[in-house]
Amino acid sequence: TRYGRKLMAAFFDHYLKGIDNGWEKTPKVLLWLRHATGDYELRTGNSWPLGGTARLYIGYNSGLYSEAPARDGYAEYRSDSEGITFMTSPLKGPIWILGPVVSDLHVSSSCTDADIFVILRVFQPDMKEVTFYDFLDPHTPAGVGWLRASHRREKRGMTLPWRPYHPHTKIEPLKPGIVYRIMVEVSPTGLLVPRGYRIGLSIRGRDYEYGGGEVKFGRVVMRGTGPFYHEALDRNYTVRVHYGPRMRSCVILPLADNSLRVRNGYGSMVSGYRFPRPF
Repeated sequence: TRYGRKLMAAFFDHYLKGIDNGWEKTPKVLLWLRHATGDYELRTGNSWPLGGTARLYIGYNSGLYSEAPARDGYAEYRSDSEGITFMTSPLKGPIWILGPVVSDLHVSSSCTDADIFVILRVFQPDMKEVTFYDFLDPHTPAGVGWLRASHRREKRGMTLPWRPYHPHTKIEPLKPGIVYRIMVEVSPTGLLVPRGYRIGLSIRGRDYEYGGGEVKFGRVVMRGTGPFYHEALDRNYTVRVHYGPRMRSCVILPLADNSLRVRNGYGSMVSGYRFPRPF
């Protein structure tokens, strides 16, 4: 984008050419805030992540709730299916999701492994999904993440509350039917979700695919995650996602309030300024 090139040129001019162009006054954090309506806005911050978080817990009736369910349960899906989507009720007010996202899941598999794809989604009041232009793809969801369950081990000292670190140095098969806690990193995002919209979390055994048809960029087919595809496990199996007071499966979202001040955390947001759409 023109904006991106201008920003990088200013950085290199300052540090490689020694040009006094005021770069040192640039805010430490620059954020593209995407609106569900398709508009974009540039915001600035002083720290990363911004600090405010909220947990949405998986529960009964494929719901996402602010509190964990009072009793244990599970939802299951076949690896070759569309998976399962958990969803909030219509939002009572707008929320700002700004920063890294992580899903904290308790899962079991009918075989010795499982591919876990996690998709953060936004839906309009009429239940039509909101997608964004990203990865050269015009129909990407709010955020995506993936992990093969046998690679669930995290590296102590490298994992952070907002970013699990998986070294992928050891394969640890699952025991069928045994519940494992698995942290799946979801790509950071920045978006404003309006009042009346819903937040969804899909869990499935293969890549997200936008249902509105394929788009080609040269030879590459864009299905919803740009040019990034994964080879799923070559077998059919069943995955159960467990929830309840003991197994609190959830998605952890970075939230700020309507004025973009960080809620319940460190750091602060300052007033931003409107910028043209980057695409």
